[in-house]
Amino acid sequence: MLEGALLVGGAFGMRHAFEADHLAAVATLVEDGERPVSTGAAWGIGPSILP
Repeated sequence: MLEGALLVGGAFGMRHAFEADHLAAVATLVEDGERPVSTGAAWGIGPSILP
């Protein structure tokens, strides 16, 4: 049961990762030559602390 839920959740997560908003975010991180890691961390922290 848990394995099926993880498989379905992973599939939906992968589909979501290839949506336009994520592709735009990754493109911005790739273009940011100064601090891509800190920019990515800030973008990752924002949605995780907001409801």
